[in-house]
Amino acid sequence: MIKSLGEIIGHKRAVEKFKLAASSGRVSHAYLLAGPPAVGKETLALAFARALLCRQPLEGDSCGACLGCRQANDGVHPDLTVTGPSGATIKIEQVRLLQRETNSGPRTGKWAVNIITGADAMTPEAANCLLKTLEEPVLGTVFILVTAKPQLLLPTVVSRCQQIYLQPLSREELAEGLARSGVGGIGELPLALAGGSLGRALALADGSAAAERDRAENLARRLTGSGAGGALRLAEELSGGSSRGAGKAPDRRHMNNMLDLLLLWYRDIMLEKESAGGENTVNRDRAGDIKEMARFYTTGRIIEIINHIEQAKGALAAGANIRLTLESLFLKLSAGTGRGR
Repeated sequence: MIKSLGEIIGHKRAVEKFKLAASSGRVSHAYLLAGPPAVGKETLALAFARALLCRQPLEGDSCGACLGCRQANDGVHPDLTVTGPSGATIKIEQVRLLQRETNSGPRTGKWAVNIITGADAMTPEAANCLLKTLEEPVLGTVFILVTAKPQLLLPTVVSRCQQIYLQPLSREELAEGLARSGVGGIGELPLALAGGSLGRALALADGSAAAERDRAENLARRLTGSGAGGALRLAEELSGGSSRGAGKAPDRRHMNNMLDLLLLWYRDIMLEKESAGGENTVNRDRAGDIKEMARFYTTGRIIEIINHIEQAKGALAAGANIRLTLESLFLKLSAGTGRGR
């Protein structure tokens, strides 16, 4: 079920901007909706689409009951398309299909909405093809490009869009989102580890937060000075290739979540090096462990590690082989440990 704009958790400025556009009719032909992964970008894009397609809108928001809203909810509205990567990329054929479907404008009302998720995955050919459409927009046709990596888009595409950037949700907003989903009383740890993502908070609300965090901490400890052989064994184990991981097929989403937790762990180590941790530390209940591990790294080395993890996350998102990606990452993380600043 697509949410209404009024049901969106957080992102108040973006919600108000979309409501104003829908109620006034001053809608841009293209929007770039960017922000960290899993903070609700696609949810917000769909809510805006439903507001535009609603036949009985209420102050810039959808009513949820009319034919337009019902068709949008069921994924059968003739003026709503959602396009995402086919494999690792969005191909030129997909963009050309969008162009053919939008050339004649809206079919049933005032607006036709085309949402492109993972827009940064467009091939150069696809991006240039889309650029032509953005340069000569069809009346009533709206494009919403959704991405966590706006820097990977063609600057000329970005310049043709009204840009809206979403921030991670606060812990209070995460708690509100969990409560609306019927989840409560989960404690602070899942909220801290969620990194401002409601989707991740929901995934951690099943009680797995502590166990997942422990696995990430254990991984960081085992990588410290493990050497090449140890790093390769860890990659084999984590990707399901060893006897300890037998029967477990590699799961890309699980690996991404593990790397997110590993990022938070090294982030806390960096904060300990620079400012003695404090209230900005995510894993505050592990302050002693963080302080201990901080002795093994220089600040520069921690920054290198964080960058390596980010690169590995990008490779996994692009469809890279899980085991090879982990082998490359763990070899980089296991080398070059040094004491002091």
